[in-house]
This record gives sequence, C-alpha cells and structure tokens, in this order.
Amino acid sequence: MMARMEFADRIVEAQRRKDSIAVLGVDPHLDTRQAPGIPAGYSLMRFCCEVVEASADFVIAIKPQLAFFEARGIEGMRALVEILALARRLELLTIADAKRGDIGSTSAAYAEAFLGHGDFACDAVTVNPYLGSDAMLPSSRARVTGVACSCWSRLRMLHRGNSRISLRLSARSGRLLPSGYADGATTLSARAG
Repeated sequence: MMARMEFADRIVEAQRRKDSIAVLGVDPHLDTRQAPGIPAGYSLMRFCCEVVEASADFVIAIKPQLAFFEARGIEGMRALVEILALARRLELLTIADAKRGDIGSTSAAYAEAFLGHGDFACDAVTVNPYLGSDAMLPSSRARVTGVACSCWSRLRMLHRGNSRISLRLSARSGRLLPSGYADGATTLSARAG
C-alpha cells in the first residue's frame, strides 16, 4: 500500500496540475436585515455545492468557514458534510477554517474531528495557537494533514490604534508568538484598534 502524500506535497501537486494557487473560501454569511445570506430559492447545501462545482476547475482547495455552518445548527452541519464530500469527489483539497485552539485533550478531539476519518474530515485545519503548543500539537502530529496557524494576522490586527489589550497566554505559547514589536509593545500588552 502506497503511503499518502504529505499535505504540503499535495498542495504543490494541485498547484502544478491546475496552474493555480486559488483557494475558495466557502463563507455562507448569515441573514442580516439588509440582505439574506443565501439567495432566495436556494438551500444552504444547494447554494454552496453549486458555488464549489462552478469553481472546481479554477481552485485547488475549498476552505469552509465553520462558524457559518455551526450557526445554522444541524442543517448547517449536514450541508458542511455534503460540501466536503463533493469537494473530495471533485479532487479538491479541503481546509476546515475552524481556528480551534485549546488544551491538549480538547485539541486532540478537534484534530480527530477535522483530521480523522469522520464526517467532518478535511485535509487541513486552521488553529489558533494562543494556548501554546498544546493547541497545535495534536493537529500537527499527523504528517499527511496541514495546520494553518492564525496568530500572525491576529497579532497585526491587535497592533493597530491606541487602546491597550492584555492577552492571556499559557506558559508554552511564548515559543509560538513574537516576543515584541518595533515600538516596544509585547504580545502581552499590544496596542489594538
């Protein structure tokens, strides 16, 4: 039995095969007073599946934002399962945009949910490393999967404006976050706006 390719190798192979680096974000926004999140006449599943199918020739992966599916309850989670299955049939990589991060046992459960063999299985998952290596290790141990860390963009967002924000970090997280900024602020006391 041939070993499964590592995630990074599969990304490169998909990029070469399609001559593309595009990843489709599947973010079916919730309804607002100004506009519905899903066009009239569509179910969540039908709308998202049609978008994925229409984009399949041009993208290498899909990245469903789980919050928009979770907020819709069972209907949303059933739609997510069908969208992931469709993407696999279309030979697209799947990235769970979950931004999960917690202590070891909880992170291990998230890794099993999104990187295991269950209904929500994806090729990669986004994680939030603010609780340190415990938040990332369970997801990064499986070499055939990918882990995208969301901390750097979040730190840039926290570093704008004038008000101060204090961040609580576990003892291990210092290895994952930068120690300071050019103006002297640290990750424990960064400026936010």
